[in-house]
Amino acid sequence: MDKSVRALAAAGACLALAASCGREAAPADSAPLAVEVALSTNVIHVGDPVDVILTVRHPDGAPPEWPEPAATGVVTRSRSVETRRAAAGRAVTRARYTVTSFDVGEHEVFTGAVRAVAAGGGATNAIEAALPRAAFTVESLLVDTNAAPRPLRPPRDWRAPLPRWVWVLPLIALAALAAGLAARRRRGASAPAAAAPPPPAHETALARLAALRAKGWIESGEAEAFYVELSAIIRRYVEGRFGLRAPERTTEEFLREAAESKALGPEQQAAMRAFLESSDLVKFARHRPGAADMGAAIEAAERFVRETAAAPAAAGEAPP
Repeated sequence: MDKSVRALAAAGACLALAASCGREAAPADSAPLAVEVALSTNVIHVGDPVDVILTVRHPDGAPPEWPEPAATGVVTRSRSVETRRAAAGRAVTRARYTVTSFDVGEHEVFTGAVRAVAAGGGATNAIEAALPRAAFTVESLLVDTNAAPRPLRPPRDWRAPLPRWVWVLPLIALAALAAGLAARRRRGASAPAAAAPPPPAHETALARLAALRAKGWIESGEAEAFYVELSAIIRRYVEGRFGLRAPERTTEEFLREAAESKALGPEQQAAMRAFLESSDLVKFARHRPGAADMGAAIEAAERFVRETAAAPAAAGEAPP
């Protein structure tokens, strides 16, 4: 059935339902129980709604009863019932249903009969009337649902899988490329420069003595600060030059021990004692030497460093 023809039929059925709902029962009904069933359409697609109106004309005071739509595959979406009185002790009861179905094929809405019993009456006062047949057909939207299935396609020829060693070759090539790049990077990277050996102890001491001269303490008469710095320079030189270490001792104690050490020759020991005596006069006897005395002290320290550096023991001096 064409869609346009189906739509016109549904519209006509709806108009007929509306007209039938607007009319009241004729007062001269010959049957004591009259039953009518109207459908909005008799052909739907899967899940489309169908409006059903069940009209029962019965004696007033004897409400009718009927079986609900219970056919297999019929689904009730909504239901409403109303009763109106008519003339001559009659009444009209209308039940409105909206049903549908999801199964393809024909479906009957009602089966059985309508039964009415007057109030206070027994089984002998019951009246029944058969429900007229009302059915609709559900069609599928699928085309050619009953057509024969297409024949199976012939099997396709699949190519033989590649041997595993073919997949290993690219991996080997990538590994070789990565190793080559890493080796090239190592060759291109500049080797870290070797740490320069520390300068000899006598060169470091002479540089510090020159820096002490440049401070101007001799010219300004800063005797105490001058002799403290001078003693520290000689201590560090003796530690680096001869390997004499005594971190828990003061500078004076360390230098006095160095003056008596066998690492120094007689002349070097005498020079060390003279240097210590001049330092002690300033630190402990409150002696205030002049610029000439301070200059003589730093010259003696420089001479001591040069003489000990030129000694044969310089070939085996310990690192600072």
